[in-house]
Amino acid sequence: MQAAADARNCAILAGVNDELSDNAQLADIVRGASRDWPLTLLPGIGHIGLTVEPAAIAAVVATLA
Repeated sequence: MQAAADARNCAILAGVNDELSDNAQLADIVRGASRDWPLTLLPGIGHIGLTVEPAAIAAVVATLA
């Protein structure tokens, strides 16, 4: 089951102003896990804003398109 999970595509979107996570370190974490997943850090977006701010929603839609 683990091999199937590792083969899935993944993209990471996070707010730069996230109050719950230090997203400035995400790129290093992803690289450290030997993953080539695209990472988008959205300026001015907080933790909840990632789900409600129009710019964040547009970024999610663009990533999924």
